[in-house]
Amino acid sequence: MVLVFLVSEAFPQTDSTKIPILPTEQFSPTEHFLNTEQLLPTEQFSPAEQLLHIEQPSLFRRERDSSALFPPTLLSTVDYKPKLPGPDYFLLGSLSTAYVGAFVGVHIYQKNAWWSGKKTGFHIENDWKYALSVDKLGHFYSPVILAHAFSVGLEAANVDYGTGIWVSSAAALLFQLYVEVYDGFASEWGFSPGDAIADIAGAAYPVLQYYYPVLYNFHPRFSYWPVGLGNEGHNPGQKLILVDDYEGQRFWLSMRVGNLFGDGFKKIWPDFLMLSVGYGVRNLDGRGGGLKDFYIALDLDYDKIPLYGKFWQMLKNSFAFIKFPMPAVRVTNGVAFFGFAF
Repeated sequence: MVLVFLVSEAFPQTDSTKIPILPTEQFSPTEHFLNTEQLLPTEQFSPAEQLLHIEQPSLFRRERDSSALFPPTLLSTVDYKPKLPGPDYFLLGSLSTAYVGAFVGVHIYQKNAWWSGKKTGFHIENDWKYALSVDKLGHFYSPVILAHAFSVGLEAANVDYGTGIWVSSAAALLFQLYVEVYDGFASEWGFSPGDAIADIAGAAYPVLQYYYPVLYNFHPRFSYWPVGLGNEGHNPGQKLILVDDYEGQRFWLSMRVGNLFGDGFKKIWPDFLMLSVGYGVRNLDGRGGGLKDFYIALDLDYDKIPLYGKFWQMLKNSFAFIKFPMPAVRVTNGVAFFGFAF
């Protein structure tokens, strides 16, 4: 109230009911003041309105400022309720159709590749050592990328950002757990608690980022170079595809270190560079043996690429799940330097 009073005194001609701030229910408590960079054209606002305008968070815009968290003190004092566009039900129907189609496609592949053997009653199989746990990272990463894909579609259909995050994460989790439950009826496999835990954690991560924007400083990323692609799989006639070619996969966690270590560090660290830690495996023998490789690498902050507008921002946000080829050091199984790690 004090801030609004001071602003109104400084600019008495301003009618505060015209201030274009979205309803508070559109934002999480930590997001009220996180989008202050891009104002609408200044001629549409008085000086006070320019000061107070806050932009709605969006997957099509820059990510919220993950280095600052401010309390929601102002929005509750402004009585402004703009008319927002309603959901695009045709697009929502198309998205639902695509979702069901993807479900069917995954079921057909899994049935031929993993569920073609004898069926049995539902049972649990602990497989923490399977593929040296690189598959668990895949189970975390998959719902993260699925939730992002669903969120883009929901936002394009005018579903508000907060609702879209919850719906997309739930849809991604349902997608993953369907496979896990069906595994429980395959005689050669079984329901894996480790896979399910990773699925739940991956689906929860976008929701946690929404409520705790500091987590936007930590990006799960993926890279792949074919090793066993097309080779004979676990079942007769099965050919390995990307998701089963474990030795070709690398999983990374890329960090915006400038935001994490403060302003002093930002002065010496280029803002377009991220620091990444990675994990991959080699020489898997199918019995829990093989080599675990850990990496430290540089990575690119796609958000710093100078391309602007909704389309370009959507592309940057989507490519941000892929590790950019940059120098890296393998720190296990013999230290090795790579000019371009992918």
